[in-house]
Amino acid sequence: MPTFSEALFDKGQRPTPALANYVLNRLHFASLVAFLQIAIVHGAKLELERQSVPANSAGESTDEFIDQWRKLVADVPLDDHYYLVQRMNLSLSVDLFLHYVIGMLRAVFEQRPEMLISSEKVTVQEVMSHPSIDSFREMLAERKVQSLSYKSFADLLRFLRKQYGVALSLDAGIETRVAKAIQVRNLLVHNDGIVNNVYLQRTGDTGIADGERYPLDSSFVAQSLSAMHSVVLSIELELVDHFSLKLMDREALDNNPKLLRGIQLLV
Repeated sequence: MPTFSEALFDKGQRPTPALANYVLNRLHFASLVAFLQIAIVHGAKLELERQSVPANSAGESTDEFIDQWRKLVADVPLDDHYYLVQRMNLSLSVDLFLHYVIGMLRAVFEQRPEMLISSEKVTVQEVMSHPSIDSFREMLAERKVQSLSYKSFADLLRFLRKQYGVALSLDAGIETRVAKAIQVRNLLVHNDGIVNNVYLQRTGDTGIADGERYPLDSSFVAQSLSAMHSVVLSIELELVDHFSLKLMDREALDNNPKLLRGIQLLV
């Protein structure tokens, strides 16, 4: 799988608005995660310095900072801070990923309204409540998007492949990693990271038992992010080609150095 830069810039393709939003949000959040990790290390270093020198030999401003730090993190192991950062990293990253996928589906329905044709029934009242056919189409598109947003990741891929014939040639391992990352995110958000039967049934994970806290670490998060990026790139390339979706304006792209940098950094 090529990098975002290779797939887009080297082939002269511009990103969709959905991808531009995903890249910028990922760039901002990655910067925040890096800042928090540095802050944890710096705070721990200051605490060690405080313990190793006489209280009156440190500068007043440093003393005040360390006192505030100690009040906030009293009796909290350093590993717990890292766990919380990784928890936040995975949870929001999954949210951004799903937002991108749904955003691309919304673009398909809005730009190719013929994709909304189905046997679904609507009432005369629903039709007449809209001032124009465009308004009615927008309602149908949003209804379709909302119904798809509740489907599992596997069901979304199946929908694109079977319903619309989109290839989405992804390695099975990547699909499995993304599906597991979503389920771990659900554990973190809805069950405080404690494994339950729902998680075990949906993932088939035999390495952990019901009632245990999921052992989130930086390696798992990094692999999950890499897998999600691969899926985003595949969806971007194949949906744009399959549905001829609109791309970001060339001038707007050239005048957005942060976005250009983000695409080059995203691998």
